[in-house]
Amino acid sequence: MLNGVLLFVVLFYVYPLKFLFTLLVNIFTGGGGQVRMPDGTTGLMVENGDQVSTLMIIFGAGYIAVFAADT
Repeated sequence: MLNGVLLFVVLFYVYPLKFLFTLLVNIFTGGGGQVRMPDGTTGLMVENGDQVSTLMIIFGAGYIAVFAADT
């Protein structure tokens, strides 16, 4: 049961982590948090600073869940 929970948390956690890493690298390298859409237009990855803080809280909760399930 515990292995199943850990597997679910890791799988649920990987894609948001990829998004967060892409966002942070984009912001720190001067990209301004913009992303190119499939139709060729550009848009912002997040609309305001509140979304970034919420994203960091979700990331932190996932990090805690992964390592709490491991102990």
